[in-house]
Amino acid sequence: MQKIRFQFTSTTNAINAAATVFKVYYSTVNTGTPTTSQMALIADVQSPAQTIGGTTITAFPIEVPLNFAMPANTYLLVGQTVAATANSSWFATVYGGDY
Repeated sequence: MQKIRFQFTSTTNAINAAATVFKVYYSTVNTGTPTTSQMALIADVQSPAQTIGGTTITAFPIEVPLNFAMPANTYLLVGQTVAATANSSWFATVYGGDY
């Protein structure tokens, strides 16, 4: 895994994103509620409040370098501490490959 990018998006023309903290975990399970023995926190990422509107104001992406390989049957789990505002969401995209 090279990096993870968080991008704010909305279905409305002008909206504010609440400040939040993204939590990135390395886990050995991808269903249910993992226990502390099944996952490890690898990043806490702060995101300030952002405003997007029309074509002139866009939200800026937040990137976190990872730079590690993941064995088969392991996962990255992402959470956020403050829920997204109505008509909006955050996307997490992981970049990596087997070169």
